[in-house]
Amino acid sequence: MFGQTLEEYINSKYDGSEMWFEKEVEEQQVRILKVFEYKNYLNGVHKILNKPNIQYKNKEFATKKTVFNEIKNILDFSTIYLLGKKPSFIGSENKVKLYNNIYRKGKYSSIDYKILDKVKKYGDLGEYIYPTKDKRNKKGVASYIIQSEDFYPIYSDTFDYVGAIEHWTHEDSKVSYYRVYYGDKVEFWDNEGGYGLTLRDIKTSYGLPVHWHNLNDGDERYGRSEIEDIKGIIDDLEGIINRLGDAVHTIITNPILHIDGELKGDDNTMNVDGIGYAIATDGGKVDYPYAQMDYDCIKLYLDTLKEELHKIGAIPSAIYGQSNVANISETVIKQLYQIASNRASINEMWMREGLEQRWEVIDTILEECEGIEFNDDEYIDIEFNYSRPANDSETVDNIVKLREIKAMSQRDSIEASPLTSDVNQTVERLEEEELKEVKENNGNSGVNDNVNQSKDNCLQ
Repeated sequence: MFGQTLEEYINSKYDGSEMWFEKEVEEQQVRILKVFEYKNYLNGVHKILNKPNIQYKNKEFATKKTVFNEIKNILDFSTIYLLGKKPSFIGSENKVKLYNNIYRKGKYSSIDYKILDKVKKYGDLGEYIYPTKDKRNKKGVASYIIQSEDFYPIYSDTFDYVGAIEHWTHEDSKVSYYRVYYGDKVEFWDNEGGYGLTLRDIKTSYGLPVHWHNLNDGDERYGRSEIEDIKGIIDDLEGIINRLGDAVHTIITNPILHIDGELKGDDNTMNVDGIGYAIATDGGKVDYPYAQMDYDCIKLYLDTLKEELHKIGAIPSAIYGQSNVANISETVIKQLYQIASNRASINEMWMREGLEQRWEVIDTILEECEGIEFNDDEYIDIEFNYSRPANDSETVDNIVKLREIKAMSQRDSIEASPLTSDVNQTVERLEEEELKEVKENNGNSGVNDNVNQSKDNCLQ
């Protein structure tokens, strides 16, 4: 059925079992194990480390196992490109002002950056939103991030998001903890004390945790790590580079001596590590066979791998010094960063879905805890500001021209300006300056009138 609740899901799948969440966690273990695999990969545990050593000149030769962690830079680039500059709220004035205040106090700019970073790396993340009070007893809204390896979203057979579980086991105490998230409450379970799982607490909830996940063609319920697209190329690069390193240290710089004939002299042995020998033989010849490498073929292969790496990571070639970007126009800059912008647009799509879920929970908290209600005409939206290099002079000139023909409002021009860091603060300061100028002009006008009136009186 559509609109299935978590209670109905538990009854239909687990026959209403009280400890149903243990079985649910077990069912998602394959997905969670992949998260730990991605974490290990980001920490440098790559395929190349399994490369075996070899026997060379009757001794063990430690083969090269250099790890390239370029994947971190690739993932960081697209995160910074979308959220390096703080997004701007748009919508009805009162709601925008309220949400700006909530985001500033809740440090949501930092939270959003972490969310995008984690989802790109691991595919899924949870965010639980709850009301708070500060030291002065002022109410607010805060968020708690449920880490990817601890987050178990629950979907019904009709793909309805009906609940979530947060589960982890403490490394030292070995105590297992479960937090079960319903739409209106959160249950806290653990097995501390050795008496089995025990319900410790129940708290009110104002909505399910936001399930942040990117687009996944394989399963729409869960996200997909971008590491899957990149690690194959990284492994190939590490394999060929390390193999070339082994070749340099063995075959090329220390070739095997080949003697066709018999050595002259009483002692026919020689140190294979030596160089600069003069060898005499009875007939035959002496040479050093060595591997000849085609430089162009190796360069083509490596360049192709790097090019594919940049394409998959949506990184402009200009960043790696492969293009001349001196004195270029705004249009050319946009063309260079088009792939990055396309990737950012895709990230925008799934981030907006998560933001809309967050805003629904915040609206509920504001209504139930603070009595703030919004009518149908009030809305909130967000505008992302890409961290793309820009020709600032050209941009400002275009803004001035649009203002001159009254094709752009003052606020729009402030938001579009590359020199503006905080739109709302700039608007407030401009309003203060205008109010100050009005007061000063009114004051000066009054003084001049009095002077004129005195002169008139004297004339009379």
